[in-house]
Amino acid sequence: MSRFCPITGKATMSGNNVSHAVNRTRRRFYPNLQRVSLLSSTLNEKIRLQITTAGLRTIDKHGGLDGFLLSRAPSKIPDPDLRRLRRRILAITGPQAFTPAKTRKKGPSRRLIKKTEARKAATAQPSA
Repeated sequence: MSRFCPITGKATMSGNNVSHAVNRTRRRFYPNLQRVSLLSSTLNEKIRLQITTAGLRTIDKHGGLDGFLLSRAPSKIPDPDLRRLRRRILAITGPQAFTPAKTRKKGPSRRLIKKTEARKAATAQPSA
């Protein structure tokens, strides 16, 4: 297996070891990959993956492997095997089975809206 996380897309990076005398020698930075077996609750089977610890935390955050795969667009999943797994899950659950958590709408915050409304009301009052 290559040193690549199918969840986060993290891969091997290269850089330098720098000594106290500032001598530079090339080195590699490997992702923290762990072999794990994750349970797909929809398919009722274990899926064996080699993923980073950050990828494992991301899966936990989304409520398991099924929740993670259904919350992502297929283009955002770097591994073709996981895309196939996502299609299998969708074939069983249907497209409306999982709705991702609501995200805050882009735009001004409520506090900013209240400030601007108060400013408008103050300037709109006629002076006596």
